[in-house]
This record gives sequence, structure tokens and C-alpha cells, in this order.
Amino acid sequence: MLAATWCAGSPTGPDAEIVVRDVHFAPVDVTVPVGGTVRWTFDDGGVLHHVGSEGEFDSGIIPEGSFEHTFTTPGVYEYHCSVHRYMTGTVTVTG
Repeated sequence: MLAATWCAGSPTGPDAEIVVRDVHFAPVDVTVPVGGTVRWTFDDGGVLHHVGSEGEFDSGIIPEGSFEHTFTTPGVYEYHCSVHRYMTGTVTVTG
């Protein structure tokens, strides 16, 4: 089962954080353990962005705030912004 939530904040925080700023992801690639959570924080002056991975997770269009996804299966997950197709990255989930 995959889980995705709008960020209300977790007590321990995410295992990795990616900031969306200046129409880029930073960092682009992160590694988390199985059960790890990645938070994308949208801090780009209200510019519309999206983060998704085909069939895995989808933030919807977001101008600001954050989106989290918890990864339950090992693997390499490519993600992108559907608004700015050149914005891509990977999440590597280790077992």
C-alpha cells in the first residue's frame, strides 16, 4: 500500500526533503529506506508545480506548501513535474 499526504508534519520529520525553488528540484536525487518518507516543499513564489511518479504518487498542482510520500517497496522511482517536464529526479528506496 502506498501512502501520500498533504504535509501536516510528522513527529520525526521526513527521511529526505526536496525543495522546489527557481523551477528546479534540490536535491534532484535522494535515497531513503523502505518505510521512509520524502517531503517536497514548494517554495517558488507561487509558481505552479506538480510532483508525480507514474502509478506511484501524484501531488496534484501545487503553488506552495508541501507534499509527502512514504515508500513501502524497494526500488528506484523516477519523478517529474508535469508542468515543467524538464524537472525530473529519482528516489532510491533501499531494503
